[in-house]
Amino acid sequence: MDDTLQSQPSAQTKQNGPPPGTRVFVDVYADTAPNGGVAWSHKWRFANYSERTGSIDVPEKERGKPATPIQFKLHDRTDPKVGLSFVDGKDAIWVDRTACPELKAASDPEITRIEPSETVLKVLDLNKGKCTLHYNLRFMPDPKKYYYDPEIKNGGTT
Repeated sequence: MDDTLQSQPSAQTKQNGPPPGTRVFVDVYADTAPNGGVAWSHKWRFANYSERTGSIDVPEKERGKPATPIQFKLHDRTDPKVGLSFVDGKDAIWVDRTACPELKAASDPEITRIEPSETVLKVLDLNKGKCTLHYNLRFMPDPKKYYYDPEIKNGGTT
């Protein structure tokens, strides 16, 4: 008789999704809007998976499994060029669970290790609780004028 215990498939295996801790790549596009402003859009994918649009869906993970690194890459396709770049420091991304933080700085303990450079922003999503994170990516030369606000849906930790 075989006494070997069979491990139960994780939530990621059940969903045919990536294993916990798989990096998420987000391409953020800034295009010239018809009114002369900036029209924002994005596409995202897990490493080695196909592109998606809409909210970034971080699947549920088991306790003790790694957090999810997220890398935002800015593509400034405005014409004439606005000269967009991420704001320095933690102000490059504002995060709130209730609504998009447009006017006041906000942070959430789910998003850590905020590391912006000119066109790349790296963060770590701890994904400890099931929630929707509304976030505001903020850009120079004027973060009050140039910001983008999609969302992250965390599956949480079991």
